[in-house]
Amino acid sequence: LAPAMRGRKDEDPVSHRRRVNQKPLLRRLHGLAEGFHTEEVARRSTIPALGDLPACAEAAARELGALVAADRPVEAGNGLDAGRVGKVIEAIERSGLAAAALAHRLEEIARATHELFEAMDFEFLYDETRQLFAIGYRVSDGSLDAGRYDLLASEARLTSFIAIARGDVPASHWFRLGRPMTPVELGTALVSWSGSMFEYLMPGLVMRSPDGSLLQQTSRLVVQRQKAYALAHAVPWGISESAYNVRDLDLTYQYSSFGVPGLGLERGLGEDLVIAPYATALAAMIDAPAAARNFTELARVGGLGAYGFYEALDYTRSRLPEGTRVAVIRAYMAHHQGMTVVALANVLLDGRMRERFHAEPIVQATELLLQERPPHDVPVMRPRSEEVRAGGARRAPLHLGLRPASPHPSPVQWALRGDGDRGGRGLQPLRTARRHALAGRRDPRRDGELHFSS
Repeated sequence: LAPAMRGRKDEDPVSHRRRVNQKPLLRRLHGLAEGFHTEEVARRSTIPALGDLPACAEAAARELGALVAADRPVEAGNGLDAGRVGKVIEAIERSGLAAAALAHRLEEIARATHELFEAMDFEFLYDETRQLFAIGYRVSDGSLDAGRYDLLASEARLTSFIAIARGDVPASHWFRLGRPMTPVELGTALVSWSGSMFEYLMPGLVMRSPDGSLLQQTSRLVVQRQKAYALAHAVPWGISESAYNVRDLDLTYQYSSFGVPGLGLERGLGEDLVIAPYATALAAMIDAPAAARNFTELARVGGLGAYGFYEALDYTRSRLPEGTRVAVIRAYMAHHQGMTVVALANVLLDGRMRERFHAEPIVQATELLLQERPPHDVPVMRPRSEEVRAGGARRAPLHLGLRPASPHPSPVQWALRGDGDRGGRGLQPLRTARRHALAGRRDPRRDGELHFSS
């Protein structure tokens, strides 16, 4: 309110005296604003909650009106400028109405969202035999896609968690998700399909990774590995699925998954080098200072546009015009911008979105699944030679986490598939088995598969 109550520099002396005499009113306004804070608002922030604003505005307008009515006449040169104060009162009243309208709109959105959530049905995507979710559903013939989400290090684990929390699928589904491990720094991390930041960190926008858990350790080590990989290639870090420097006939950027070699099962990850700024925002939830420095570097190399950071920076040599080092993908994708906003909100507001998610009773009843600890004494497998060369790192063994560390395990016999599409590769459960030391053997009938059995 202070700017509205102040006069302009070119006012006459009488107006100047009026401006000086606004000080008691301003002090009173500040006192009123402080008085409107409820105990909860005062505890969490100095800014009133949206729901409190209509009442605050009504009280402020009423108090201002009373002060004007009780003041001395303006002609004496000592009173308030009723016209100016009246405009302030009108602005306050408009703000109160706008706040009430916005609060109502948000309540309607929350109601609609809740109805959508209650109406969801995940069962038609669930493969009862393999106890895994299909990647898609073929509407034309009413059948499931051949591919399956079979890894814990996947964006789909959020769907798995919610489906279990809703009771759509059994909790045993969580332990059918593969847990292959790879060494990173001095620890081990889960292997994903493409080694992208999206697969590892997107669920963390709303879902907690408790300290000491397998998911928390993996998130921390993956960010370290992404930074080291980018440093070895002298580029900003943050690799994830995104658009890249190829366009179709309509000049629309094409989209694909990208990741760090050694973190993903997909072949050919070292052939592309595409940096997505939203991946840095996701990583800010793990290492905020490093993310802030990387945002600065992304802006320095041209990644910042009029509406925020661009979709991606493509450093892949085969797609660069002659004489250039990087192609900036000057586009914005709503879901990547949305992830950026939520991730940074978590960083700045102490995980507020995760707090809201875990306030739901069905989430609280299921969150024990997230406490899973890193496995120990797991079988070892060497990475492919091309991954070692592309990763710019020393040769290290690939650990396969074949059994979830859970108080209620579901030990299984597994196959690590090395060919086929996404649904045919990854860690595949074959049959239940007692917990024993696992030995590898090749099945000559299945090219590229390594089987582990008791």
